Amino acid sequence: MKRITAIMMALLNLCFVFAACGTSVPEGSAAKPTKAPLPEGFHAEPATYPPDFFTTAVPEDIPKDALLFAESFSHGGGGSVEKTTWRVYEDLDSFRTDYPEAPQQLQELKAEDFDSMVLLAISDVVRSGGFTFGLASLDISEGVIYVDCKKEGPPKGTMVTMAFQTNTLILGIAKSAVEPVISSVVTVNGMQVEGQAVK
Repeated sequence: MKRITAIMMALLNLCFVFAACGTSVPEGSAAKPTKAPLPEGFHAEPATYPPDFFTTAVPEDIPKDALLFAESFSHGGGGSVEKTTWRVYEDLDSFRTDYPEAPQQLQELKAEDFDSMVLLAISDVVRSGGFTFGLASLDISEGVIYVDCKKEGPPKGTMVTMAFQTNTLILGIAKSAVEPVISSVVTVNGMQVEGQAVK
């Protein structure tokens, strides 16, 4: 009896295989991979500047005419002291000198891109991996750029790399939204950090 049941199951499986072989999927209707939903109140802007630029999640109330792109990335090293630093760049050469390890999207920036934007780089050195570092708010008032970053540690009990890491957030901000640029104010979780203002 077991043998007959096994043979019938094998035949049934063959029927399913042959049926599947004859099934076709209309072109363009293949299932696409889905991304994990963003936290409530956040969205990802479509790539607009420069072409094919990937953006990080930003709060929905960020002024669309001011923020051209946002990109965050992490890399090892950065020193032996936990600290947050920031700088505004108005030329490509200075930025490339300071961030040779930047993602490919940022490597594709051109010198002429800086004619219409200022680039704000905020780097946070932490004692271990597992931290998240992103944009919480951006406001521009009377030529002053106000940026607040959201920094969160790894959940309790999470296994992380026990070595200094640097998390960096790069913001491309339209010059037209801030001219004349007077200064920038950067905070992390609401606490102001020192940096290099626009020259």
